[in-house]
Amino acid sequence: MENCSAFDLAPWMVPKVWVWAKIGDICDIIGGSTPDTKVVDNFADGEISWITPADLSGYEGKYISRGARNITAKGLQGCSAKVMKAGTVLFSSRAPIGYVAIAAKPLATNQGFKSFVPPNGILSDYLYYYLKHAKKLAIQLSSGTTFREISAQKAALIPFPLPPFSEQHRIVAKIEELFSELDKGVENLKAAQQQLKVYRQAVLQWAFEGKMTECVPLKSIVAELFDGPFGSNLKTSDYTDFGIRVIRLENIKNLKFNDNSKSFVSKDKYETIKRNTVYSADIVMSTFISNDVKICQIPKNVSYAINKADCICIRPENVMVPLFLMYYLSSRHVYLFLSLKIHGATRPRVNTTQIKQIPVPICSIQEQKAIVQEIESRLSVCDKMEETINQSLAQADVLRQSILNKAFAGKLVPQDPNDESADKLLARIRTERETQQPETKQAKGRTKK
Repeated sequence: MENCSAFDLAPWMVPKVWVWAKIGDICDIIGGSTPDTKVVDNFADGEISWITPADLSGYEGKYISRGARNITAKGLQGCSAKVMKAGTVLFSSRAPIGYVAIAAKPLATNQGFKSFVPPNGILSDYLYYYLKHAKKLAIQLSSGTTFREISAQKAALIPFPLPPFSEQHRIVAKIEELFSELDKGVENLKAAQQQLKVYRQAVLQWAFEGKMTECVPLKSIVAELFDGPFGSNLKTSDYTDFGIRVIRLENIKNLKFNDNSKSFVSKDKYETIKRNTVYSADIVMSTFISNDVKICQIPKNVSYAINKADCICIRPENVMVPLFLMYYLSSRHVYLFLSLKIHGATRPRVNTTQIKQIPVPICSIQEQKAIVQEIESRLSVCDKMEETINQSLAQADVLRQSILNKAFAGKLVPQDPNDESADKLLARIRTERETQQPETKQAKGRTKK
C-alpha cells in the first residue's frame, strides 16, 4: 500500500482480520465555506443549518442539527459550501483542529471543517469515535504559522483502522456503555464540587453570624483602597516579557491567587505608575461581580506589583486582621449587598465608591484571629476534598482515552470469526466509490451547463 506521507500508515497494531486504509480512500471529504456576511439575504431567515467550529466549542453532544446561524439558499449558491447528508461526520480542521460531531440532518459548514461522508459499510458512530481518537494524527499532518490547519489533501492521508462492519457496531456499543458509566461518575464528582462551594459559603456564613450587630463602612477601616491605572495609562503594548509584575483580573480567583497567569511592565513604565503598587499580603478584589465576589491575598512570592484597573487593592488598618477582612468580603453577605449596586449590562461591575460602603463587622483582634483559624481549619478540609475530586476528574479523562486506545487497537471487544472480513468490506467500498465517481463527474458537468 502507498506510503502515508508524514508517518507510517499503520501507527499501531490491529487484529489480523482488520485492515488499514487511508481515510480519503473510503470517505468523501467535503470542505465548507462562508457566504458574504455583508449581504443580509445570505443569512436573514435562513433555512439551511450552517455549522462553525465555534458551535462545537464546549458542545458535548454527539449529534448536531443546527448552529448559531442558518444560511439561505442564495447564501449557499454564493459560496462553495455544500449541503451534506445526515450521518456525515464533521471534523474541525482549524482554530482548533479536532472538534467532532455527526450531522443529525442535512446541513452545511463554514471553511473551518473537513467533513467525512462515510460509505455503506462504515458506521458514522465508529468514524466519530475514531476521529476523536485520531486528533493527534490530524495535527501531525497540519501546517500553518498563525494557526494550524489540515488541508483536504492531508486529511485524506489520516490512517483509518477498518474492522468488519459487525465489529464496528460492537465497538461503538461497548464504548458508549463504558462512557455512560464514566459520565455518571463525572456527574457525581461535579455535583460534589458544587456541594463544596455551598459548604464553603456555609462556613463563612457561620463564621460571621452574630458578628453583624456592630458594623462600620469599609472605608473607615482601610488605610488605602485603590485600583490601578486607567485607560491609556496601561496599554497592551506596555506589557513586556519580564520586568515588574502586573496584577490583572485573571489573577484574582475566589480566595485563591492564580499565579499561572503572569504579565509584566518595564521598569521605566513602572516609574510612571508606581503609585498603584501593591505588596505581598495585600488584598485584591475584582470589581466585576457575577455569581460571587472574587477576592484573594497576594502571595509572598510576589513582593510587589502594579495593580491594574478593575483590581481593587484593600489595605486595612491595624484594627483589622487582613484575612478576617478577606474572608468576610468573600461571604454571601457582601455579595448580596453589592448585587444591589451592580451596573453595566454586558460587564456587571461595582465601583470603588460602592465598595467603600460595604458594612464590615467589628470585633476584637483576638476574636478575628480565632475566627480566621476556625475558617481555615474547615476550608482546608474542603481543599483536600476538591483536590481529590480534581484528580478523579483527570483520571476519568485518562480512562476515556484508554478506552478509545483499546477500541481502535481491536482490544475492546472480541473478534467474531463469522464476521465478513474487513478485506472484503474494503474491496466493496472501493468498487462502489469507483462506480459512483463517473456519475458524480457527469452530474457536475450537467450542473455547469
